[in-house]
Amino acid sequence: MRHKSLLVLPLVLAAWTAPGSAQSEGDQKALAEIKEVFARFDRAINEHDLAGVMAAYAPSDPVVWLGTGEGERWVGKKEIQEEYEELFKYFDPGTQETRCTWTMQEIKGNFSWMASMCRITDFLKNQKRDYGINVTAVLEKLDGKWYFRVVHVSNGSPDEEAIGEEN
Repeated sequence: MRHKSLLVLPLVLAAWTAPGSAQSEGDQKALAEIKEVFARFDRAINEHDLAGVMAAYAPSDPVVWLGTGEGERWVGKKEIQEEYEELFKYFDPGTQETRCTWTMQEIKGNFSWMASMCRITDFLKNQKRDYGINVTAVLEKLDGKWYFRVVHVSNGSPDEEAIGEEN
């Protein structure tokens, strides 16, 4: 379960800018910038581009990535990078599809947070997988660019039924 829950992070995050969230004009600009961070991160994951993945995280520590279970934590860029190197072994590049059923976010100055519930399909060695996932993230704007500071990903059983659309 550990690897599956963390693999889908980029596609979930790319979907977090769901319609229906009221934002000011300044927030709309920040929202567009953040959405681009997620799009680049998604492409890097799908291409197994480790440098591109790590570029989404803040250039200096602390950065934290939490998984579903006890012990699933990676603190600092070195640990997070090592985990992505391992994760690339657990999915076929370019095969993930995400459908988010609920998303909420807010931007406050140089910080932003998001929470999302999604359904994921992907392939491992041409075998299709389907599961639900929850993601939360905190981003910080440094020198005019947005970066991840904290990411938490959790998922239930792979046999869990999909929940109805809420967006």
